[in-house]
Parts: sequence; structure tokens; C-alpha cells
Amino acid sequence: MTASPSAPATILLFDFDGTLVDSTPAVKAALEAACLALRAPMPDPEVLDAAIARGVLMGDLVRLIRPDADDIEVKRWLEAYREAYRRIGLDHSSLFPGAEALLDDLRQQGYRMAIVSNKSEPSIHVALQHFGLMPYFEHVWGEQPDMPGKPSPDLFHHKIRPAYPQATPADFLMIGDTIADRDFAAASQIRFGLVEYGYGEVALRDDSTSFKIHALSELPRHVEAASLPG
Repeated sequence: MTASPSAPATILLFDFDGTLVDSTPAVKAALEAACLALRAPMPDPEVLDAAIARGVLMGDLVRLIRPDADDIEVKRWLEAYREAYRRIGLDHSSLFPGAEALLDDLRQQGYRMAIVSNKSEPSIHVALQHFGLMPYFEHVWGEQPDMPGKPSPDLFHHKIRPAYPQATPADFLMIGDTIADRDFAAASQIRFGLVEYGYGEVALRDDSTSFKIHALSELPRHVEAASLPG
């Protein structure tokens, strides 16, 4: 059971890639560089696009494109990918239109905001600093070494809720673009808003349980509606 739609949503949890930042070109460029470094072929484009659309962790993506890889090979791939992403990722990333103006508007209205992503936390911090968005977020939660990523609700229960000890699930609204985001919200019993311009699978756009926006500029009125009683 998700949070009541009549309760005020005051804490906004934003996914990162595909929601605030268009980083698909960066992911693909870094993966191509990793493949070159490891002398391996690029994965099938459809497999790669489907994995990005589901919001999978990079380790799971490696196992998807290299199903016979053992833990040592997966680690090598992750190291090669992350090295390439640190080197070239920002050159291939851009904010979605209206991102900074949206965050500024929401902050002025008194909403509290945090990032909840399956991306590595160092990469998120570097990107937030690069785009000047760090001041808008109280917390940044990315890939955790000691727990599964979205859609598991472990991060919500063990990190997010303790960071807001006075909050209830009704105070939270998850905003994202993938099935992982939707299922994370459902498992955490919080509300979910879908951004349709992101990377998510087309089937998710037919999900009637979410409010949907086609551009970031549409979000404030939906957040306000989710925060009004009745």
C-alpha cells in the first residue's frame, strides 16, 4: 500500500540519470572506451538500451553483456568503465532543459530534496558540482557497497528514513524515469512521479499508478497537487 494521496509530500527524491541529467551518451561512450581497453566487442545496442531503460546497476549490466564473466572479470570491467567515465563522462552529459530553474523553484517553495540513484556516489557528486546543482540537495544516495540498489527498498529503510526521523512515507515523493524507480517507490510505500522524457521503457508510460510529466517544467504543479489535502 502506497502513501495516501491526501498527505503532503515535502521531501522529493530525485533519480539522477534520465531524470535531471541526460547521460546516456556518457554511459555509451565510457562503455565503448572500456570495451576498447579490454579488447572486447561492444554489446548489442538493443541489449544496452534495454538495460539503461530498466535502470540496472553497472555490475548487473556487465553480467548482462558478459554472462560468463566471473567476479574478477566483472571487477575489471567496472574499473575500466569507471576510469573512462571519470575521464570523458561529463563531456557527454547535459542537464535536461529547465533542471536548474525547477530545483530553484522547488527550493524556494520549501521542499527538501535528495538524490536517490543506482549510479556511483562519487560520479554523482562530480556531476552535481560540474552542473552547479549540489546546493539544492540535502543528501546524495547512490550505489551502496553494503546493500542492493533500486528497486530494493533497503536504501529507503536503512538510509533515507533515518535521515528524516520525523518523516512518514506520506512525506516522500520519488521522481524518476525507470521501472527500477517505480518499483523502488512501491516497495518503499511512497508515491511516484514518472518523467516520460527519460530512458524508461515504453510500457512504463502506460502505468496508471503514476503521475506523468513530459518536461521538467510540468513538475511543480504535480508536486503541488500531491501536497494539497483532499
